[in-house]
Amino acid sequence: VGDGSLFVSDRAFNRVLFFLKPDGGDFISGQAANKVFGQPDFISTAAGSLENRLNSPRHISSDTDDRLYVCDTGNQRIQVFDRAPLAGPDPSAAITLPTPSAFPHGIFVSALTGEIWVATQNQYSVGGQLRQHRKFNDLVLNPNPEVILSTSEQPLAITLDSFGNMMAAFGTNRIA
Repeated sequence: VGDGSLFVSDRAFNRVLFFLKPDGGDFISGQAANKVFGQPDFISTAAGSLENRLNSPRHISSDTDDRLYVCDTGNQRIQVFDRAPLAGPDPSAAITLPTPSAFPHGIFVSALTGEIWVATQNQYSVGGQLRQHRKFNDLVLNPNPEVILSTSEQPLAITLDSFGNMMAAFGTNRIA
């Protein structure tokens, strides 16, 4: 997040936690989270499929407008929460990107272009895809990926370097 605050995905409790960076300081061990996404409160843990619930969230990312992007792996979708640091209690996703027949495992949002890159694993076969989506403001008009790169390996994470080159981490202990 732009102010140095932190999002943390918690796959075991089906949630993402938000930690606000203390004014004039840094995070401290044992610091309590300020917000929870995917659960109605900080003590609930059940998986869910509604727009305000998560099921085994994996990788997360944020953009320059403080939107939170979550690989909601168990629900085969990407959940996007608008203005996440300002969200009220039990927020619902602003946009849902379905990933039919695939489980999203990695996501990266480019700070330069706003493009959204997603690494998915196939549901019924070995392998996966690396998908490029339009920036957030264009998703409402067309949520389909602009680019789909198929791979025989299962991607776990995806990122772009400072020059805009894509890098993907695979389950075979390889980065391409």
